[in-house]
Amino acid sequence: MGLGGLAAAPAIPLGAAAQVAPTAAMTNHLQVAKIIARAHNRCSKDFLMRHLRVDASVAGQVERLLLERGIITLPGANGVARAVNPIQPKLPQSVTSTVKDAPKSFSDRMEKRLEKVKRLAADESNDPEDHEDQAEDTIPTSHADTE
Repeated sequence: MGLGGLAAAPAIPLGAAAQVAPTAAMTNHLQVAKIIARAHNRCSKDFLMRHLRVDASVAGQVERLLLERGIITLPGANGVARAVNPIQPKLPQSVTSTVKDAPKSFSDRMEKRLEKVKRLAADESNDPEDHEDQAEDTIPTSHADTE
């Protein structure tokens, strides 16, 4: 086909030509990326490359599709987009923050341990001299000084 055939061809907008239906592999990547982006409440090309184990061009296409479908926001100044509907917006910082009566700092933990030691020291039922039925700790003759 020559230049004349090109002129007779219907005009297709450039943007429409670029929007090709995603392949099966791309659809799979998109579904996994959607879950990961919502679970972590973040998304970037590097993030997708690392978690999907794909190259930069595929990660860029997946990120573009996530953005077009309204799953993530536009990237911020740091280049990281956020999930529009995250699975859990705020995760607890640590497991101990959810445990009742958990010590909050090092000094609190040390104070709790010191109280436990004081309680054990004050408990007279653990005094070994009160128990006459305990065995004597004698040194075996094989280990005794022969001097």
